[in-house]
Amino acid sequence: MSVERVTVSSRARWGVSIAVTLAAALLFARPRSATSAVAPLAEAPAPTTATPARLARGKPSLDELGRALVAAVAANDRAALEALTPSFDDYASLIYPELVKAGEPLIGSMGPRWAWDNLGHASRKDLKRLLDERGGEALVFESIAAGPAQRRGALSVLPTVVVRAKDRRGRVLEIRAIFAIVERGGSFEILRFRPDRT
Repeated sequence: MSVERVTVSSRARWGVSIAVTLAAALLFARPRSATSAVAPLAEAPAPTTATPARLARGKPSLDELGRALVAAVAANDRAALEALTPSFDDYASLIYPELVKAGEPLIGSMGPRWAWDNLGHASRKDLKRLLDERGGEALVFESIAAGPAQRRGALSVLPTVVVRAKDRRGRVLEIRAIFAIVERGGSFEILRFRPDRT
């Protein structure tokens, strides 16, 4: 079975690194008996881990995200592809603050709207190139794989994403048009599209 790589023209760069601070839960001390003459002592709070907020558009698994991507490409559906990326609200409240905490170069001085606009502009161009090349083809999802997650607490980024799909002739195609996937609270979204890396 031959393997054909799906390419998208031109290169783009966007550095991605993630740092996250987990929410801490506060436990109150248990008082001693009311008859005790000794003043109650505060106990050390037990460590707890809050469930991270999920991304609103996120898919429940990496496979589900890959299936949705292939279905959107096969349907030549730009809106469906854009729906696989974070909303501005999620980017501004759940993603951008973690980039700032991580000390991402320049991003702290941009502000969430400016950073979002720049990220989205490049991503939309690469999304269009993907549809120009493969939009409307009869594709069936086969698998999705990514490099080691860059994880800091509740948020992680999965780079080096490869989606494999089978065409009508049974050939397996490699779609490499995803720059990175972001995961939070068990939900997965495409952080950014990109041209193919040769």
